[in-house]
Amino acid sequence: MGKNVLIVEQKEYVLIKRAINLSIFIQDMTLKAILERYSVALETAKIISESDMPKNIIRINSKVTIEYPDGKLETFQLALPSELGINQNKLSIFTDKGALVFGRMEGISINSTSMQTSERFIIKEVRQRSNNIGLDMVL
Repeated sequence: MGKNVLIVEQKEYVLIKRAINLSIFIQDMTLKAILERYSVALETAKIISESDMPKNIIRINSKVTIEYPDGKLETFQLALPSELGINQNKLSIFTDKGALVFGRMEGISINSTSMQTSERFIIKEVRQRSNNIGLDMVL
């Protein structure tokens, strides 16, 4: 499996596809662009079962540490928008950075320029947390 292949667990795939299908009703152009990015990425993604999911892949609820070119480290937990709170170091899967790291493997470099940001970093560490996600979500 190549390092640039997006790897997504089946339930998380369904959850994101539902969000994509609802995007016609979303007014936020930034969110629409992120959902379009997911739509394109999921066309070539490897979709696998929970039991076969590698531990070094970033998923919903994964704790992630990234390193920027200047050596600065950032750690956050990837989360659904409904699980975000103040001072919890959680990042929504529906943000630019969340979409960049979701389904990616520990150790890869990310270089991306979008309308909103320019990002360059390495995924240094991925730690899995409980992945008991429901398929109901709030955008």
